[in-house]
Amino acid sequence: MILGAYNVLISRTSKRHALLLKFFKNRRPNATRAHACLKKDIETDSTSLHFLFEHLDNIGLRHGKLGEEFWEAFTETIIQKKRSPLVLKSLANLDSKDLTPGEWNELGMYLLSFGLFREAVTCRHHSHRALDTTSSKFVYGVIFPILKLASLFDQGLWENGAKIVERQLLLHRNNPFYRKFFLNEKAVGQSLHEDYYHHIKGKRIAVIGPLEFDQDYSDEIAQTDLVIELNGLESAREAAKMKYHGRPDIVYYNNSRNAGNAKGDFSDVVQGASYFVIKNDRFLNKLNEFTPCRVTPQSNSLTWNGTFSMMEITLSDLLLFDPAEVKVYGVDLYLSFNYSSSYGNKPPDSLKGITMNFTVHDIFTQFLFMKKLFDGGYIKADQRLSNVLRLSLEEYAAKLESLYPVYLEHVWR
Repeated sequence: MILGAYNVLISRTSKRHALLLKFFKNRRPNATRAHACLKKDIETDSTSLHFLFEHLDNIGLRHGKLGEEFWEAFTETIIQKKRSPLVLKSLANLDSKDLTPGEWNELGMYLLSFGLFREAVTCRHHSHRALDTTSSKFVYGVIFPILKLASLFDQGLWENGAKIVERQLLLHRNNPFYRKFFLNEKAVGQSLHEDYYHHIKGKRIAVIGPLEFDQDYSDEIAQTDLVIELNGLESAREAAKMKYHGRPDIVYYNNSRNAGNAKGDFSDVVQGASYFVIKNDRFLNKLNEFTPCRVTPQSNSLTWNGTFSMMEITLSDLLLFDPAEVKVYGVDLYLSFNYSSSYGNKPPDSLKGITMNFTVHDIFTQFLFMKKLFDGGYIKADQRLSNVLRLSLEEYAAKLESLYPVYLEHVWR
């Protein structure tokens, strides 16, 4: 209750500091408005970016702090429709204290939505450093430890987070993800769901991602104890057999897939699964009519920016229940678009749609979490995903830039 009141207080008194709070982790609405303002600037030949600056003023992002060099290079990028190296250089030369951590995150998501991935990474580094200033510690007050934990989690410094959790027992000790990832406790999931804990504990698990496989893993998957699909549909069983034997033991469903299934009275949920796992309890009672169903604990407190997508939600939840091994197949974190017809959710229908989706489920949040799990031995990965997770964050951003064009031309077409 105290934490909630403090969040509201900051939101009402300091826009630029409020941008770091959970209310703003979904950056898509603001990014969409930023795109619309840029489009208006282009259509009216406003090289001064009047409408974009007006939008930034309204949300509390102090664009003047970025300096003329940045905005000149950014404008050149817009007009020329290609990346200018001066955007990255000017960002790197700025002091992290010039903006609040929330302002850096907001700016980074705008740049990411335009396909400027390395620039977005630079903003992310600035945001972490900006949190560790005296002014941030004073403004965020009692919620500062929560923000600091998210920052440490994002940077993979989980051992440093353990000290905060131990010092703040009343605030953090009951968070299952803190206990698992910061304190490395066993049997965290047993108190969440006894039956599911014994269903998962000690098992070798294959998690089937949305992409077509780059090689035949069917024999390997057949040797595991449990197979998990994301958003699986009964109507997609023949397509699933192209990847493995085709019958998952557990299915994790996201909110949009549940809403789609509800339109057909859930007639297309996978038959014969031992468990369904969902993100909230909206359809819990209905799904329990088909298969035992449970709700994942909320993981939003872990993320520095954006929220986890379904793969990260699935893995963070599974690891609470002490499996012997988890291996992920058919994922490459948006470095290809070869989606399998067995996957229950359709991918975004355009490159612009994909990059705008990154402002909801921050692509770098996903990468850093998956990389930490892989490097720390929490998960294994097929060859394609292993190659991705061996990259540094900067190398991953460069890969994205080689794949995705600058999207500015799509904004005002």
